[in-house]
Amino acid sequence: MVTSGPGVNGERRAARPEHTQAQRTDASRRALINATVKVLAEEGYGAASLARISEVAGLSRGLANYHFGSKIALMEEVVHQIAADYADMLSSSTAAASGYERVVELFENYLDGMTRRRRQLASSRVMLVLAAESVSDVPELRTAVQQAYASFRQRLADFLSEGVADGSIRSSVDAEGHAMALHGLLRGVVLQHFVDQNAVELRIVSGAVLDVLHRTLVANGSDGEPLQSGREAPTDAPEHREAAALR
Repeated sequence: MVTSGPGVNGERRAARPEHTQAQRTDASRRALINATVKVLAEEGYGAASLARISEVAGLSRGLANYHFGSKIALMEEVVHQIAADYADMLSSSTAAASGYERVVELFENYLDGMTRRRRQLASSRVMLVLAAESVSDVPELRTAVQQAYASFRQRLADFLSEGVADGSIRSSVDAEGHAMALHGLLRGVVLQHFVDQNAVELRIVSGAVLDVLHRTLVANGSDGEPLQSGREAPTDAPEHREAAALR
């Protein structure tokens, strides 16, 4: 429906379209999801009641029940939304980049984004909060968290496979196994940052993380190829030279 009317000095105002029901519904859902992220990030899961979330969103509690039905359903939707945001970040990698460059870009964007974008920082904290709840008091959330993590790992594994195929990543890299390990590295660094932000500064640790990527995925020979399980360290390694000097 379009409305118009007299303006200043009798002039008619420009017609303005009213929001449709679908637009109002979408706006309410987004407001509730954003409020949930804010409450979870700042106050924790226990404080994230539908009443508190509705208060932060500036909406009636009845709307939260109407759109999501329950707190668990709302939390699942938050996980899905954060996963979709991660997918957008992953798909933003340069199309012409090599597989290795895609992996590096992903890690750089993720860690840099946490220092520059408050929304990403909050989302990362929320995922950790909900993941912890899913393996303790709220197992109903586990499937949603599993799906979100699996989606992230699969895209990372795809980048690793591309790197092996284009030669930018060494052929001995197992895409699925390394995707799990690298995903754990990323989540672990983020967790440590939230536990002690003064000791674990992301701007400092990012360089070390990228060095791990290089040594794990592309380094070889004297550049520091990781020793495989069961393989002895070379005899010219520092610990061997030290032992020889003592004999």
